[in-house]
Amino acid sequence: MSNELKVGGFMPPAWRKEAELEKLALEKSKLSYFLDSVLKGKGEPEKDSPLPFEDAFVAAILPEFKRKFEEHFDYLVDSGTLDNTLAILYNPDLEPEEIDRHYAALVAILASPFAMSWAMQHTTEVEELVTGMYGVATEVAHETAGLTLPTGFAYNARDLAAIDQFTNTGIIWISEGAHRQVVTSSVHTLTAYALENNLNRAEFAQLLKNELGHLVPARADSYYQNLASLVMNRTRNTARMFDYSRLGITYVETFTMGDDRVCGRCEMHEGQVYAVEDVVATMERGLEASTPEELIDALPFVNSVTADGFFVLSNGNRVSTSSDADVLAKAGITIPLHPSCRCYYLIYGV
Repeated sequence: MSNELKVGGFMPPAWRKEAELEKLALEKSKLSYFLDSVLKGKGEPEKDSPLPFEDAFVAAILPEFKRKFEEHFDYLVDSGTLDNTLAILYNPDLEPEEIDRHYAALVAILASPFAMSWAMQHTTEVEELVTGMYGVATEVAHETAGLTLPTGFAYNARDLAAIDQFTNTGIIWISEGAHRQVVTSSVHTLTAYALENNLNRAEFAQLLKNELGHLVPARADSYYQNLASLVMNRTRNTARMFDYSRLGITYVETFTMGDDRVCGRCEMHEGQVYAVEDVVATMERGLEASTPEELIDALPFVNSVTADGFFVLSNGNRVSTSSDADVLAKAGITIPLHPSCRCYYLIYGV
């Protein structure tokens, strides 16, 4: 796959550089979190640090994704399948807003190896990591309450449902993300460039051949890092909250890493005191979700904070940042607030 590209007299924008910068930012964020947690732990990282579990998740998925995509992409190019598909689909007058409808077939052939059956092959690995993260976080919750896990401790039905849900979330989005966040977004980037520069079909085909082999793996790197962060941090904080509930803890407080790298969303949430049962009730609604869309609606991310003081949620809702804690909880605002969020719940007053 060529590293150089010049099509129709235009050099493409630096999407490879952007993808590499995003990957570098994630790596710096993880390193910063590790160092900060070591400082807070007086020389040791947090006992329930999600980073080792995240790294293991990525190591289990990403190399296999890259290998499989490269093999599949080379086949599409060498067999002429890519050219044949473009011959059927290509329309030089295509409007950008029509990309999804007209290029669904192109995305489909590129993403075809990453069906749910592929993701389900990783079920055992994901389940082991989720269970491990859940166990360590439960132990830490006990310790912050001044207790140790008793001999013969067993999870209740709610704990087991949480482990199942987070395992399923990981498996579903290993496949869904490959389609939506990695392949589709990469095709959109290159198609938008082709439209802006009036490339003909042959030029567009060359653009795809030269660039998809680089762009898709780079985006997969960032995507699976973010997915690992979501799964492990949601597991971590849910385990803590369910254990606090089991122990009869009444209130918790939200904490950030407390440095200048904390984003505006988390900064607005810092120090919020919640009734444990309000947060637990919200998390339980997330356990009832049976589709990715239902999970997003039950536990939406905070996409942004508006200048006039509203959290803008990923399910389309807006909630005032000055709302009472029970209102925030009912809106589904729980930690993690966004991918790579490093906030956590701690017993209020500890």
